[in-house]
Amino acid sequence: MLFRPALRRTCLSAVLIVSAAFTCLARADDSSVSTQYQTVTVPDGKFSTKEVHDIVVAAATERGYEIKVDSAEKVVAYLNKHGHEASITLVISDKAVEFWWEGYKTDGKGNRLKPEKPTNWASNLVGDVTKGLKKADGK
Repeated sequence: MLFRPALRRTCLSAVLIVSAAFTCLARADDSSVSTQYQTVTVPDGKFSTKEVHDIVVAAATERGYEIKVDSAEKVVAYLNKHGHEASITLVISDKAVEFWWEGYKTDGKGNRLKPEKPTNWASNLVGDVTKGLKKADGK
């Protein structure tokens, strides 16, 4: 049975709208919208990925970040305060920790105003991870 032309256009429009919505949702958590901030090198042969992961999570939670994603090789830490919001993705291995981040200035009510990255937040977290690795290495 063939669809009538008007019904066919309506169905096609609905499929395109749903497809576009799923594409937008998939991109919302994509690290491609983030920019790489810095990479911290892990002392060679000193730590397992699990040990590095634990140091990263401890550093983020001590700074007040909410952990949104917590897997063996990836942690997403989120912080929203003082009119700024930041999501920092930490890609973890036994060789390095990569810091990818996305940030916004907000109106204090949860509404994003413009992209803006509070660099001191990221540098504090980088410093804490670096110190955590040195402390665990006995230095």
